[in-house]
Amino acid sequence: MVPATVYFDVQNLAAPTGSTSNPVVVSFQAAQLESGRVLKVSLRPAASQFSGPGGTGIAASRIRWTIQGASNGTGFAGTANPDGFVTVFRSSVQASSGSVSLNFTLDAPGPGVRADAHTLALEWQFESEPQ
Repeated sequence: MVPATVYFDVQNLAAPTGSTSNPVVVSFQAAQLESGRVLKVSLRPAASQFSGPGGTGIAASRIRWTIQGASNGTGFAGTANPDGFVTVFRSSVQASSGSVSLNFTLDAPGPGVRADAHTLALEWQFESEPQ
């Protein structure tokens, strides 16, 4: 299960804002991985900018995340990259289920941005790879 979007209620343009969606939980069940393989979960923004109220758009690359916890694998903190997928989780070898909890933060957007709700769609990639 993966979330389609992350939401931020930006009130202070000079400070980072935590997502109102936190923690975002990504999970999988009933995976059938071949011997010696793991499941890698990655994400990328679906657009280069957030959708939100008029004004200057916020760059998707201003999103970062930390790991609150992971089950049957390891979570990886990172920064969103609209140009490519960034790994957020690698399962244990041949795990049939697992999850990772991510806490998203939007770095201070700065001047020109309207304070209000901002939304960013995410694309997720699940792939089997060698240990």
